[in-house]
Amino acid sequence: MTYHEPSSLEVFITVVVGNLFGSVYKTAVESLELQGNERVLDFGSGAGTPARFLARKLAEGGGALTCVDVSQVWIETAQKRLKRYSNATFHTGGISELDIPDESHDMVFIHFVIHDISASQRPQVVKRLARKLVVGGRLYVREPLNVIAQDEIRRLMQQNGLSEVRASVGNVPLMGATYEGIFVKEEQDHA
Repeated sequence: MTYHEPSSLEVFITVVVGNLFGSVYKTAVESLELQGNERVLDFGSGAGTPARFLARKLAEGGGALTCVDVSQVWIETAQKRLKRYSNATFHTGGISELDIPDESHDMVFIHFVIHDISASQRPQVVKRLARKLVVGGRLYVREPLNVIAQDEIRRLMQQNGLSEVRASVGNVPLMGATYEGIFVKEEQDHA
């Protein structure tokens, strides 16, 4: 996977668009029905738009948010936007390189990230993410269907011991048709 750090203009536009369409992210987080005491891993947190809603909800019940992104620029942007939340931690790097213990999170949150990962690397990334979940933990994913098929998403999850418990297809401004699913980690680890 080739990756480039975003320009200042890209960061500015992303933050502005995130603010304008914040209800999309807020609705996604509300749909998770979090109690507030969970440990959530936000994979590919980018500028931190959904992370703001996650951190706020988790602060209510003593929960914790772990933001992960391969970009130093995005992590720094997210840190600035979430500076008032002491329950948020930030890590820069790929999920395979980071020292995040297996079975340490109740939920993995993935919002428009998997489609940006090369098809050959997706199975390994999802495998690593599934390992971060406790048994019974949930993985939330929303992806644009014009870039990745919902069958591929389902297959990636099922191959790693994650069972779909809820799914829908909807429209997101500027992204079009999107797949949204919640998966639960089964008893047996498929690592």
